[in-house]
Amino acid sequence: MQDPGYELRRMVLPRTRVNKGRSPDGSGGPLWDNTPDHTPEERERAVEPRVSLVTLGVNDLGRSVAFYRDGLGWPKSGVGGDEVAFFKTGGVAIALFPRASFAADAGLDVDDVEHGGFSRFSLAHNVAEEERVDSVLAEAAEAGAKIVKGAQEVFFGRHGFFADPDGFLWEVAWNPSFPMAPDGSIELPR
Repeated sequence: MQDPGYELRRMVLPRTRVNKGRSPDGSGGPLWDNTPDHTPEERERAVEPRVSLVTLGVNDLGRSVAFYRDGLGWPKSGVGGDEVAFFKTGGVAIALFPRASFAADAGLDVDDVEHGGFSRFSLAHNVAEEERVDSVLAEAAEAGAKIVKGAQEVFFGRHGFFADPDGFLWEVAWNPSFPMAPDGSIELPR
């Protein structure tokens, strides 16, 4: 007996105005060709088009570490100790952070995280220089983001948070312990 979802999964949608592959700027180029020359304005940007880290606010750090490290076989970095766990994936790092600590780090009320005011994950945009934290936050605010936590010194370097227009959290971080590769990805310590 054939899987009932087989036909649906193999269906190819026609290229219509709705599903035609388009760059976010509407240029008609493919999504993978979203190069700097596709930016709406020709000007230097503080926010580079990349994600450095995805942080997940987890219920049980030990259980989550066991799942990713032991269950999935992902290599865990030695940095973070018992408070946070970091895993390197294909270009983007994954961080696991206890939910209450996640909320406190972002300057949020844990109830907002628990009851849908903010999601239990954040994206991070790491920068190579400390002062870039401020310029990225300023550019995000100018674009319509809400600054959730202003730039400030923290134990690992400097960071701040903004929420995009849909409420998704972004951390902007400078962490000299995580050197940046030429492509903008971060290098986790072993």
